[in-house]
Amino acid sequence: MQLLLTTKLKHLWHKSSNYIASALGEKTSVGRVPLGETKDLLDAFDFNFIHDLLSISEYHQEGFFTAKNSAGFVFELPSITGSSNGFLEDITALFQNLPVHSNLQCMLIADHRVGDFLDSWGQSATTNNQLLRRMNAYMVKGLKKQALADEPLRRFRVFLSFSKADIPKDKEEIKKLLAIKKKISKTLKSQGVHLKNMDGSALLTMLQDILYPTDNLLSSAIKCNSFELLSNQMSNPGGKLIVDSDNLAYSFNNKEWGIKAFSPKKLPDNWHQAQMLDLLGSDKSDLAQISCPFIIHYGVHILSDSVINKKLAKASTVERQAGTSISKWLPGLDREAAEWGYARQRIHKGDKFVETSFNVALLCPKAKLDDCEHQLFSLYRNLGWDLQSDKYIHLPILLSMLPMQWGEGWYEHMRSFKRTKLALSYEPANFLPFQGEYRGGPTRGVLLSGRRGGLFNFSPFDSKTNFNMVVAGESGSGKSVLMQALMCSTLSRSGRVFILDVGRSFERVCHNLAPDSEHITFAGSGICINPFSTMHVNAENFENIDAYLEYIDDMMSLMKSIVSSMAAPTKGLDDLRASLLASNSRSATDFYKLMNS
Repeated sequence: MQLLLTTKLKHLWHKSSNYIASALGEKTSVGRVPLGETKDLLDAFDFNFIHDLLSISEYHQEGFFTAKNSAGFVFELPSITGSSNGFLEDITALFQNLPVHSNLQCMLIADHRVGDFLDSWGQSATTNNQLLRRMNAYMVKGLKKQALADEPLRRFRVFLSFSKADIPKDKEEIKKLLAIKKKISKTLKSQGVHLKNMDGSALLTMLQDILYPTDNLLSSAIKCNSFELLSNQMSNPGGKLIVDSDNLAYSFNNKEWGIKAFSPKKLPDNWHQAQMLDLLGSDKSDLAQISCPFIIHYGVHILSDSVINKKLAKASTVERQAGTSISKWLPGLDREAAEWGYARQRIHKGDKFVETSFNVALLCPKAKLDDCEHQLFSLYRNLGWDLQSDKYIHLPILLSMLPMQWGEGWYEHMRSFKRTKLALSYEPANFLPFQGEYRGGPTRGVLLSGRRGGLFNFSPFDSKTNFNMVVAGESGSGKSVLMQALMCSTLSRSGRVFILDVGRSFERVCHNLAPDSEHITFAGSGICINPFSTMHVNAENFENIDAYLEYIDDMMSLMKSIVSSMAAPTKGLDDLRASLLASNSRSATDFYKLMNS
């Protein structure tokens, strides 16, 4: 039954592509479709098994996937922050050296599935202090509630896939495919981006999370069975997908989710890879955010030399017509000729023509879909983009955004829907959705979130040089709260904390968290700390005399600052007294070195 449904759907989709294009006003072999017939056609798409439209067959132990008509591989990579010219140059060179008719797709997913991250953070506590453990559990519980709120927490994941409409037939062709995989991995690793190869289980889990959205904060965690087709191993949780003209609707557990796709009508005049971070949300306002899960996809198809030659032939025609009497009747002809002339120069310098497609999809409860669409349009409009809703074609666009699907012909479908753009190979490097918020360090420190909702760990002990930090802010901005969170995080992981508190901001929390610890009060205690006690260090404790002398210089510089504060604690020393202190400090340093060397 399922195989029959799959066959019927594929046949229906192949037959309906012309109908949908005709409904959008395009010329096709079947002409225009009456409105009622278009509605009947869309109603025929109400079905349960969306994964039946995928044709991913098998994951091979060598590290690649095969589908019905193509082969490829998928990487997961950490989102980056910022970009350099060297990074862009390496990515551009990569596009220039990929084989013709191959496809590279990059997809960023911003979703609410932060449960694994939060659970891992909560379980990393090693302290026996029950109060700290309860505080950690309370924080994890609260953040899980916020993950589905109007200002959600989210994780940013980036996937890079390569596909080619050709299945390897022997070891030599497999070797060529793996060589491309190695080249892509090496290019990104040279820029500090470390990729993780995705196997069958990882790919199925990711696809399940996208195609069947739920409120669950945990990923689906599908285990791949090597004896069954991959696309058959995804499971429908029990809902129903309905293809409508304005969106896709997925019902599950009495809650209806909406999936809606968008494409750009107009791109900004100038754009850089680092600006891709702005498409995730504004860093200046909590209100200028997209308050639901979303996907950003950018695909690149490498054109053959024959197609490039046809494009250049068209360019020659346009260039010949420019400046003639025809241009009087076609005002944009001269500009088009200038653009083709620039493109020809780039081609001669080694660039290639490629076809690209940029898409965005929202995945959220259907009741919020209109609000989230408004947020998306507003955010992109402020950055110079002009988006349009992809009416009638949300399903094919969603499928075309999935990894390796361009190798299965979805690139041709996108081209027939007029959703691809001709570009030179240096342009795509600026539009790949690689950017994401700071991911934090490896140490389970303070749990924080970025302005766009990305969760991350912060610990000053991740630094390889020193652990110094300064927290600055106006009164009431949360400096003490942050420091208390850092203190609790350190204590939760069996660390030690020493606090010098002038304003008594930490007195209560110290008594509550560590009532048996030692508290020292300096005011009225008669305790006096000698700042010069650290000077009594023998030269034998250092590797060589130069290291010892350098230590003395550093300590004397510190002592000069301390003595200056002691001599004039309120107004500070004037220039004359400061120079006298500096002179005497140098003399004392020289004498100390002489006596102890």
